[in-house]
Amino acid sequence: MFGVSNWLIAFSLGVAWLGYGVLRLWQVRSLYKDKPMAPGHSFLWGHLKLMAEVAATMPPNCHPQYYITAIAQKYDLPGAWYLDLWPITYPQLIITDPDASMQLLTVSPTLKHDMVGQFMEPVLGKDTIVAVNGEPWKLAHRLLGSGFSPSYVKPMLGMFAEHVLVFHRRLRALAEEGRPVKLEQETAKAVFDVIGVIVFGFSLDAQGKGSQLLDDLRYTVEHLNFMLTSWNPVTKALKSFKLRAVKSRSSKTLEKAILERYEIMKDEKQLPTRRQAKSIMDRIIADYIQSGNTGPPRGQFLEAVVINLKTLILGGHGTITDTFTFLIMLLSLHPEVMQRVREEHDAVFPADVLECADTLRTHPQKTNELEYTTAVIKETLRLFPVGFTARKAQPDQEFLEWDGRQLPLRDHMLSISNFTTHFDPAIWGDPKVFRPDRFLGEEGAAQHRFAWRPFERGPRACMGQDLAMDEMRVLLLLTARWFDYETIPENVSKVPRTNFTDLDLRVGDWAFQEMKLGAAPRTGMRLRVKPSGR
Repeated sequence: MFGVSNWLIAFSLGVAWLGYGVLRLWQVRSLYKDKPMAPGHSFLWGHLKLMAEVAATMPPNCHPQYYITAIAQKYDLPGAWYLDLWPITYPQLIITDPDASMQLLTVSPTLKHDMVGQFMEPVLGKDTIVAVNGEPWKLAHRLLGSGFSPSYVKPMLGMFAEHVLVFHRRLRALAEEGRPVKLEQETAKAVFDVIGVIVFGFSLDAQGKGSQLLDDLRYTVEHLNFMLTSWNPVTKALKSFKLRAVKSRSSKTLEKAILERYEIMKDEKQLPTRRQAKSIMDRIIADYIQSGNTGPPRGQFLEAVVINLKTLILGGHGTITDTFTFLIMLLSLHPEVMQRVREEHDAVFPADVLECADTLRTHPQKTNELEYTTAVIKETLRLFPVGFTARKAQPDQEFLEWDGRQLPLRDHMLSISNFTTHFDPAIWGDPKVFRPDRFLGEEGAAQHRFAWRPFERGPRACMGQDLAMDEMRVLLLLTARWFDYETIPENVSKVPRTNFTDLDLRVGDWAFQEMKLGAAPRTGMRLRVKPSGR
C-alpha cells in the first residue's frame, strides 16, 4: 500500500516542483522589466497570447517571421526587442536593425542556437554544417565551401543550361496541356539535376527517369511540415516510423556513392587539388586520402559527410526552387516587369533558346550583364527570404550594446529577422511594392549596405549564394521569353490580413510563406503556363 509517509514525500515533491515552476516563471518574466518588448506582456502567459492572436489572422503554419513582422510594425517596435514565449519555446531577443544584426554576426560573432540542430536533426541528422559551431563548422566549411565560389560556379553555366533546356521542354508540354501546374515540384527536378552534378559530378536525371533520392529528401521535409502541424499522436508515430525508413534509404544511397567514388580515386596516381576537383564529393574524398587515411571512409566521418551532403542538396535545391516559384508568381502579377526582363534578355543574348544556351556555354560571364534580371531576383528575395537566423551568445557575451542601451543576451535565442528588415518602411520607403529598380542606379548605390540580407552576412553567410543567383538567372533566361504565367489564387482576402503586405488581395494564401525546412511556398501553390507566342 501507499503509506502516509509515501504520500507526504509525494506531496512534498509536488510542492517543491510547483515552487520551482513559480520561481522560474518569476525569473523569466522579471527579465523584461524596463526592457524594449512587445506589448501585452503577462506574468502568466508572457507573449504567448499575443502570438496566438497574430497567428489567427494568417493561414495555418506560417513561418514565424510573419508574426514577428506584424507585431514589430503594428506596435512600432525598435530594431531590437524582447519576445517572451517561455515555456513553449525559448525567450527571444528579436533583432531587425541591420547594424545591430551585424554586431552579432561579424563584430562580436555569436553561435548558432541549439534549436537549429534540434529542428534540423529529424530531417538531416546530427551535426549538420548549418547547426554546429567552432572546429566542426570550420572543418565542414573547408571541405565544402570552395565548391560554391564564383570561380567554380561560373564555368558551369553551360551545364546549368543543359538541364534548364529539359525544364524548358517540360514547360512547353505543360503549356500545351493548359492544366494547373505545381511549379515548385517541376522546378525542383531541374534544380536537383544541377545540384547533383555539383555534388556528385554527374546528373541524377530527376527530370528524365526520376530520382528516388530526390523523392526521399523531399519526403523528409514534408514530414517535418506534418510534425509541426499535426496533433494526432498515432499518425505522428506512424509517420515517424516511415521517416526512419526513408532517412535510412537516402543515407545508404549517399554512402554507396561515396564508397564507390573512393574505390575509384584511391588508386589514382595524382589526386585533384581542391580547385581541380570536378565535384564536392571528389574534393572531400581527395582530402580524406591526402590526410593519410587508409581504408574507405567509415564511422563518424562517413556519417558526417552524408549529413552534410544532404544539407547541401536540400539547401541548394530548396532555396533556388522556392525563390524561382515566388519569382514567377510576382512576374505573373507584373507584366510590365516581365516585359523589361524579356527586353534585357533580347539585348544581351540570342533570340533562339538553343543559341542562348550555347552562348552560356561559351560566354558564361555574359550573365553579369543581366542587371535588371538580377534586380528582379533580388527584389523577390527581399519579399520572400528563406528564413531568419537563430543565434546564442558566446560564453563571454553578456549584452548587445545598441541605441544607448545594454540588452541582455544570456538565456535568449537571438532571432535576427531579415524578413522584418526587408519590410521596414524606414529603410525601403515602399516595402509593400514589388519594384526591382530599387536595386539599380543611384537608388541602389544609396541603399543601406546591410539591409538586404536573404543569404545572411558574415562568416556564416550562405556559401551557395553565388550558385543560387546564377542558377536563377539561367532559369529565367531560358524560360521568360517563351512562357506566360497565371497564378491561381487561394482564399483571396477582401482586406489585407497584415499591416505590412497586401499581396493577399491578389493571390490569397500564397502571399504567406509556409514553415518547412525554411520559409517556403505553401503546399498546393498552383499556376498555369501558357506559350508566349515566341
